[in-house]
Amino acid sequence: FDYPNQHVINADTLYLPQGAVVTMDLKSNNVIHSFWIPSITGKTDVIPGHDNQKIFRADQVGEYRGECAEYCGTQHAHMNFNVIVLDTNAFNAWVSNEQQSAQNPTASLAQQGQKLFKGSGGCTGCHGIVGVNLDSFQATKTSSGLEASALVGPNLTHFAERRLIAGGILIASDGHNWANDPACQLVNGQLANKDNCGLYQWLHDPQAVKPGNDMIISSLSDTQIYALIAYLQSLK
Repeated sequence: FDYPNQHVINADTLYLPQGAVVTMDLKSNNVIHSFWIPSITGKTDVIPGHDNQKIFRADQVGEYRGECAEYCGTQHAHMNFNVIVLDTNAFNAWVSNEQQSAQNPTASLAQQGQKLFKGSGGCTGCHGIVGVNLDSFQATKTSSGLEASALVGPNLTHFAERRLIAGGILIASDGHNWANDPACQLVNGQLANKDNCGLYQWLHDPQAVKPGNDMIISSLSDTQIYALIAYLQSLK
């Protein structure tokens, strides 16, 4: 989700200001989809080569479910997103935080994860982080000269505040975000039960979690995955 007026890019969760009229530009780069938030607004088709608009208003603070309402392929049932409606002050506070660059991690394991993210992990070929391989949310090129439009994966600048990944297949436990999900807390650089941690599952084998998705990842050791988890959890 791109907020051009606020200079913010987010993924998986759409944040809206309560009572404000919102205009969304809907675009698809593959097949026909349909944007739908059942409790707030009706369906609008999202058609390749034909940008569409959705104008609506969310009047009640709360958390809602959004989804694709047009069959679009084998993972259609897993094209979901959160919608969080905040009062004006809370929304402005969220925007202010989202506009900030990612902070460099201070913990040793997270530092190892950042190094892996920037290097042999290959993450920067698809993902951007402002302050790491992007100068800003509006950057046209990465620090390595890659066209920013080639970054097909979600922007991860404030990843730790999100609650779901993979179109809602993996959700942080008990309403937590990924920073404080009890199942993904590292103790002495280890996960107590890695199979219960959604981040571990995704980084270990994203195709097993959501077959056919665009996440292509080289084989990572558990030690490398733990370092990446520590780094992702630092991106608040």
